[in-house]
Amino acid sequence: MGNPYTSVSVSGYNTDPPPNDASETANNQLDWAAQHKAKLGDPLKTALESINTNTVNAFARRLGTTFELKTTDYSIAAPGDQGKFFSVTGTTTITLPLVADAGDGFPVAIINTGSAVVTVDGNASEIINGATSITLAPGLGVLVTCDGSEWVGLIYNLDLPNLTAIQADGLAATDGFLVDDAGIPKRMEYTDSGIRIQTVADTSDTLATADMNTFIEYTNASAVAVTLDTGVGKVGNIVLIKQTGAGQVTVSGTATLESAVGNKTRTTDSVIALVCIATDTWSLFGDQAA
Repeated sequence: MGNPYTSVSVSGYNTDPPPNDASETANNQLDWAAQHKAKLGDPLKTALESINTNTVNAFARRLGTTFELKTTDYSIAAPGDQGKFFSVTGTTTITLPLVADAGDGFPVAIINTGSAVVTVDGNASEIINGATSITLAPGLGVLVTCDGSEWVGLIYNLDLPNLTAIQADGLAATDGFLVDDAGIPKRMEYTDSGIRIQTVADTSDTLATADMNTFIEYTNASAVAVTLDTGVGKVGNIVLIKQTGAGQVTVSGTATLESAVGNKTRTTDSVIALVCIATDTWSLFGDQAA
């Protein structure tokens, strides 16, 4: 937005005073009201007052001047709310000021600290990031500023691990993932996501939510017991199990396993698959043995 401070110039002072020739004439007469005050005091007073006003206005355009909590719909006021941080909870709509009222460089931050969706409205037909409104999921925030003709918002995330979850069966090929790459938010195409690969050398392993959508190689030479209990995973999750070592891998636990043959790998390099087809119910298939 450029420099928020407006420079002040002094005007109205006498730039061409009469010569000081020591003569006793009307031009050399001391006249406080007409000369000293009007030509020096008043211009300086006006300039100093303008400097004070412009300084206050410039600081008001800085973010972080005030932090406010909003739990119901609220219309941001211009210029009174410029520079404020708004922490918002509930299914709430925050309406931005008219662009004409806000003016170039009006900043405000809106953070969804609740568990419902917050809508940021661009005020009637006015737009923000090319749309008349944007939505903030829990944990998301937006830093908004006016460029004089429309609103521009930088959406940022406060807590990636606590974003609203979506099951795998709710994704489409055109969807993408917001991922945390060493603290930098990035978008990953759904079709590029793939699955993780991990290796387990122990003779026992209990599957957890963190093991979903993973290819697991078991390398022990002795028999391996894999436990799959209820409460783990969601519909659409997949776990691929490979017997890399000589030890046969057996899957059991409190979750329901549906299999036409058995619940074990057949031999070295055998791969069996677990697919969650309903809550706590898994289909087990592949190169298996009874």
